Amino acid sequence: MSLAPKQRLLHYELIEKLGQGGMGEVWRAADTKLDREVAIKVLPDTLSRDPERIARFEREAKAVARLSHPNIVTVHSVEESDGLRFVTMEIVRGSLLAERIPHGGLPLDLLFEVAISIADAVAAAHRRGVTHRDLKPGNVMVGDDGRVKVLDFGLAKVANDPAALAGASQLPTQTVTAEGKILGTVAYMSPEQAEGKTVDFRSDIFSLGVMLYEMATGRRPFQGETPASTMSAILRDTPPSVTDLRQSLPRHLGRIIKRCLTKDPDRRYQTALDLRNELQELRDELRSEPGLARPGVARAASRQRTWRFAVTAGTLAVIALGYIGYRAWSPRSRPEDSVTGAGQLTMVPLTQSGAVRDAGISPDGRYLAYVTLEGGRFDLRVEQIAVGSERQIVAPTKRTLSFPKFSHDGEYVYYFAWDETQGSVERVPVLGGPPEKIVEEVAGDFDLSLDGRRIAFLGRAGESRAVFVASADGSGVRQAGEQVGYYPNRLAWSADGQQLIIGDTFGTEGRLRLLPADGGPLRSLGTEVWSGIFALAMIPDDRGLLLSG
Repeated sequence: MSLAPKQRLLHYELIEKLGQGGMGEVWRAADTKLDREVAIKVLPDTLSRDPERIARFEREAKAVARLSHPNIVTVHSVEESDGLRFVTMEIVRGSLLAERIPHGGLPLDLLFEVAISIADAVAAAHRRGVTHRDLKPGNVMVGDDGRVKVLDFGLAKVANDPAALAGASQLPTQTVTAEGKILGTVAYMSPEQAEGKTVDFRSDIFSLGVMLYEMATGRRPFQGETPASTMSAILRDTPPSVTDLRQSLPRHLGRIIKRCLTKDPDRRYQTALDLRNELQELRDELRSEPGLARPGVARAASRQRTWRFAVTAGTLAVIALGYIGYRAWSPRSRPEDSVTGAGQLTMVPLTQSGAVRDAGISPDGRYLAYVTLEGGRFDLRVEQIAVGSERQIVAPTKRTLSFPKFSHDGEYVYYFAWDETQGSVERVPVLGGPPEKIVEEVAGDFDLSLDGRRIAFLGRAGESRAVFVASADGSGVRQAGEQVGYYPNRLAWSADGQQLIIGDTFGTEGRLRLLPADGGPLRSLGTEVWSGIFALAMIPDDRGLLLSG
């Protein structure tokens, strides 16, 4: 049945058609009983003739009608007139988000405002058991008053609804523009939707990631000439980081979007609330420290900073060190027993709990990761040094945690975990999230190469110990050179990534040794003997080694 202006459906008079999609036409209409304007969405004839679809449509409309949130369009009623099924909703005056994303992406402040509002709305829907399944800029309205409204729950899936379809890919979608590009639902599908699998709340997280990517860059992460090629891109491709396409964006925004777009649902944010909180915390941090929004400037500034070294002794302090050089392995080195003066020390307390056990500082000097031990349980926390704010990123555990170290790009904190039977190196996003195990059978210290590409760790080789090297994601584990004699307990990469410096202990004697990362003989580094070697850290330009012993 075709609809036309001035046509009446019960006591609603149609005024103008606002849009059309796979789940029906949307009209602006006058409610003659209550003397107000509403939006009316009419179910297509093809769905109106299917009793099962009608029952599901009504169940979902009622579920959405129970949602009460300032960023979700309000559903007034479900009606029927002359065989037509329709829903009445509040009318939002403004423009679709799809029409407001410029080439190059939204301004950062507006991006956060819109993204946090959408994530908050989706989180509210999820709490009531409703998965949207069709999130896209065309289903988000930005009102004339600036308020964001999520629209069109026509493909929504209600938890515990046995009649719900398994995948939105089985339902109609918008198709193409004159250029033959996919515009509608397909471009925003999660991989599980594209494969027709059962979806849950995490499918919406992926779609939110696609939207965030488009809002940040002005382009979609997955594109194709046909629906099939677009689905193939969703299943196969890894898009470039938003910070590669728009370098002024904060790198942590790139990490958040990347996590949303992970193919495996278990590795995405598990709730929209977690995503909302991440976005809000990052926005607040950027407001309190604007330089974070310019990663290139931040990196340049960090190279000019005085070296800092974290020291733990119940409380935590940062000590600004002068130049300390130990260059025994360098062709241009001083004599082996030569160490320059340490200069002036300025100590600034960062924590007062008395529970800190181990710590590491981020490459840009802005964040501190540290392990605490309270009540017999270890946890891992990150503190933003400039403002003193902290958050727990690994929950309290009986496992022993130690050696927190930031990745080269500052996106992750790596740490050693020991559970009384074996050790492993794990990593967790710097703003929190599920930990990821990187390498197993670790027997002590580890270190990340300064270029961020490789990890080295101490492990067992028979009855002795050896140094192993792998990619930073834990792949390609191999033994580096010969077995290490004695009892190695600390190691560090050289700045050029070619060699590993090892703190090796036998009885009460500790010595420094040098091992080529890609194979070669182990040799002594200097003649100094230490009763204990507690920490090693390279100065980035190979000027020397920081040693606690």
